[in-house]
Amino acid sequence: MSDGTVPPAVTQTSLGRRDVGPGESHADSIWSIGNSWFVGDVMSPHLDAYLADGHYSAWLASLEQLRDEAPTDAVFYVGHGPPASRDGVAAQRGYIDAFVDVVGRSLDLDADQRRGQVLTRMLPLVSDHRLQFLIELSIEPVAATLRAADTTATIA
Repeated sequence: MSDGTVPPAVTQTSLGRRDVGPGESHADSIWSIGNSWFVGDVMSPHLDAYLADGHYSAWLASLEQLRDEAPTDAVFYVGHGPPASRDGVAAQRGYIDAFVDVVGRSLDLDADQRRGQVLTRMLPLVSDHRLQFLIELSIEPVAATLRAADTTATIA
């Protein structure tokens, strides 16, 4: 440069974008630059999650894709909370699996009893409960989805 300063080095960096489809919301995307992955609400391993949209199967598939495609040293910048490592992918998957399991096992209970069962199982799985209301909003919609799936399987 004319003033004697050295310009910053420019390296070739690739910006990646993946549309992972429905998951936490109706359409999720992931952006990456090297080992930095910006996953938004696809992962929030320390917080309660919103599952009321009923996309939990697709969300689990997105997490599997993320696990398979991200480098082993990836740092995941999540929508809520501190950055996470690959362990966060497993934690998010475990959370979703546990939620669907406990709701499914409590379908024969009334709504208040089901809520108690779900919260008893889920609250120990995360360390930050600022978003607990999201899981409470998700219980009955997921129960309805599971009932509908059971009815469809019975008819088939």
